[in-house]
Amino acid sequence: MKNISIGGQAHYNGITIYDDYKITSLKINKDDSLLIQVSEANNKYNQYFDKLYFLRGITRFLDSMILQINTTKIFENKNYKSKKIFNFFYILNEYFILIITLLFFIEVPIITARLFLLLLDNSIFLISIEGIIRTTSYIILLSAIKYFNSTHQLLKYHAAEHMLINSFEKNKELTIPLIRKTSKENIRCGSTYFFILAIIYFVIFLILELTIHGRFNESLIARLAMFPVAIAISNELLIIIKKSKRISQSKFTKILLKVQKNTTAHPDDHHLQVALATISVHQSKMSFGNYNLKNFQDLYQLIKLKNRSS
Repeated sequence: MKNISIGGQAHYNGITIYDDYKITSLKINKDDSLLIQVSEANNKYNQYFDKLYFLRGITRFLDSMILQINTTKIFENKNYKSKKIFNFFYILNEYFILIITLLFFIEVPIITARLFLLLLDNSIFLISIEGIIRTTSYIILLSAIKYFNSTHQLLKYHAAEHMLINSFEKNKELTIPLIRKTSKENIRCGSTYFFILAIIYFVIFLILELTIHGRFNESLIARLAMFPVAIAISNELLIIIKKSKRISQSKFTKILLKVQKNTTAHPDDHHLQVALATISVHQSKMSFGNYNLKNFQDLYQLIKLKNRSS
């Protein structure tokens, strides 16, 4: 097995696996049939950006946003483009993740923190309140997710995706019994990343306030300008955590993984089977395109056929 790094995304009805060259999505339809899409990744040049510190974090973030938008099209049954009246809602759905991210990290905490001006009109105090609001609200949001029935399947697919990636990157044999023995947590998960991003964003503006002593922090342009900086630093920190055994076993990392636990649930064999089937397609010689299959048996027969003919 190739010693390469892969990433993944969980959905309500399937899983996506990707690397710098290929994206593979497997969706379970309501009638238990399979919809598979294998496509070329647009981020194959990341191998060059990965050598550029800080810049690689920004490119990876943009790639993940684009991937989220594109895979949503596959896993959503709605086709807003078919009616002009729904064009606005289609666009909103397409860029929902990016819109929510910017609102969550920039505007909402700022507006909420300014309510505390009545208590104390101090810039450092406001920045601190803003940081606390940003991080605590994120933890509350993640903690609340598991109590919604609509997210139950998503959390199971999310756990299955993590367990598969952990097994794959440790070069373990990919079978359901062995995958089940691996951890449901992965330090490179988006939930962990955004938590680090919230902390880094707070630290950046706290340092700026302590050094510049101006109205810089109140500028929306400054907030937007510092967002890519926070993204870059957060990515580098995640790389350090992953490479350093000492840091990966530290209390800070354990806190990150504990927060992440709220985004996973114990997967059934079905969810692990979907994860295993997705990586099987990803590693196969199936050409780019869409495939509609009745069941997993038909899928594995197709994989064998494609591998033999190539």
